[in-house]
Amino acid sequence: MRFLERRRAAQAARYEAVQQTLQWAEGQGLVAGRIQHVHQRARRGSKAVVILSTGYVVDCWFWYFRPEAGSFVVIQPSVGFGPHTGSSQVHFIGSETGGPDVRAVVPRRDVAFFDRYRARAARRTTRDPSGGGR
Repeated sequence: MRFLERRRAAQAARYEAVQQTLQWAEGQGLVAGRIQHVHQRARRGSKAVVILSTGYVVDCWFWYFRPEAGSFVVIQPSVGFGPHTGSSQVHFIGSETGGPDVRAVVPRRDVAFFDRYRARAARRTTRDPSGGGR
């Protein structure tokens, strides 16, 4: 019994840590995003498709940072022209001279746990209280 209690307490703490990171980002006027996939790696950075907390899907260039697919990053994006791709919708995170500007990172394993935890909680709240349907 103690093992399950400790495990549930640890799971709740992990969930809270991710939740607090996302709330902190919102309170600071920053944007949280999930790294969908990384499609370019170079010596001076990486380009990835990011799903922002605002719902937009954007292409981001991370100066001197290598994001992991599936992780959350907290960023202050800025839009600029990508002369090598011709795209005007590349968000540059950080700068070539100033380095990376990733404010926080939530590892992929914690994001996966966060998603599972929320899905379980949603299933518990939507079940038929009478027990019907099973």
